[in-house]
Parts: sequence; C-alpha cells; structure tokens
Amino acid sequence: MTFHLRQRLLSKKNTAAIVILAGLALAPFTQAHATQWQVNPDTSHLSLEATQAGTPFTGEFRDFTATITLDPANLASASITAQIKTGSISTDSSERDGTLPGADWFDVESFPTATFVSHSVKARGPEQYEAQGDLTIKGTTVPLTLPFSLKIEGDNASASGTVSINRQAFGIGTGQWDTESVAGFSVSITYQINATK
Repeated sequence: MTFHLRQRLLSKKNTAAIVILAGLALAPFTQAHATQWQVNPDTSHLSLEATQAGTPFTGEFRDFTATITLDPANLASASITAQIKTGSISTDSSERDGTLPGADWFDVESFPTATFVSHSVKARGPEQYEAQGDLTIKGTTVPLTLPFSLKIEGDNASASGTVSINRQAFGIGTGQWDTESVAGFSVSITYQINATK
C-alpha cells in the first residue's frame, strides 16, 4: 500500500470517527431538548387576592395565554412567557370591575396587556421549581421570581403556585387609591396551569 493511499484511508476513517462522535454528542441534547406545552385555557386559572378597605376580595383574569417550553431534565432550555389581558379582570363586583380598567388602576386603554418573561428556570426540590424573570404592568418592569410545583404524567402537565407583588411598584391604584387603608398594597396572585404536549 502506497503512502498516499494509506493517508487517504486514514483521513476517511478519521472523518467517519468525527461524524460518529458528533452524532453521539448531539444525541443527548436532542433527546433532552425542552418540551413545548400547549396550555388548556378552559382548565387553567389566573386569580388574585387583595383587600379593599381592609376587606379581602378575589378576582380572576379571564383572558391570558402562556408559551411554555420546559423539560425537567433540561432546564437550561426552559422558557415561560405569559400575556395577560388586564381588562379581563372579574371580581364579582360591578363597581370594582368598572374601576379597575381605568387610568388610576390598570389603565387598559394605554396598557392592555401585562407580561411575564422568564430568564431562567431552576429546580428547588422534588417537583418544585422557580422561574426568574420580569413582570411588566402599565409599562413598568419589575424582576419577579415565580415559584411553582409541577407534575407531569405522560403528555399532561399541571403547574401551580402563588406569588405576592406590591401594586405600588407598578403604579397600580394611584390618586385617591394610593393609601393602604383604602386598598392594600400587597396583592397575591395564584396560578393553576394545565397543559399538554
């Protein structure tokens, strides 16, 4: 066998080895690539709890969407984006529901949508996670960490959690409402998300 022929054969063997190694290296990444979930709007809920004149009340956002890409085995590729139509808030009080979309509160005419965009998702324990990101309401963006539990059974996933925000940080409830005795500053937000692959 000549020197040049031997070199060509070795070159082909090296190329084949590189291709095989590259395939093996990429296989785990492909298998662990984060799963995209489709949120079921009929069984998912986004609600809040706050106080007015010291009396607790609850409400629910009737219109929201979420884009969720998440695989517990590959959290580095996870992402969560939620969009909430603030004008869809319902608190079972016609007077309150008529006030909340106004300029002093959500100012729906100027800012119809609130958003949450995650920067990272981390595990906190068995089936316990947190998404670190930014919440934007009325054009004001504030860092927020969303804790949530997650259960995955086959093609179905269920996530739930609660987080508290300070409405003053977003300019929600200004003017005559900017007093804690009139409307509490702390607002608790609860989310129950059901999704399928």
